[in-house]
Amino acid sequence: MTPPPKPIYQPFSQKTNSTNTIITQNTAIEGSIIAGHEITIHGSINGYMTASKITMEKSAICIGTIHSENVRIAGNFNGEIKSKKVEILASAKIKGIIQQKILRVESGAILDAEVKHQH
Repeated sequence: MTPPPKPIYQPFSQKTNSTNTIITQNTAIEGSIIAGHEITIHGSINGYMTASKITMEKSAICIGTIHSENVRIAGNFNGEIKSKKVEILASAKIKGIIQQKILRVESGAILDAEVKHQH
């Protein structure tokens, strides 16, 4: 009998050399993403995201909750953000709650959110 093939992924508990996870434009994820490094999103996510840095590009559409040290949004977000630093670019459309210490909003961004300063 032939043994099963070895998995092509590394289990979550093993360290990898990767420093950035990229969610491509034609990718949709429903669920949780938990990363100790940076996540760059071009696609869509419905769920919970946590990482050291989260970047949502113009094509990104996300619904859910973000916990991160640094968040940069150029796409569409609906939900709750809790971060030390939040940067909202001119192309962004945000609805929800933002809890942050540092907030930067570029002219042209659409912000329909409750903004709370963290101490």
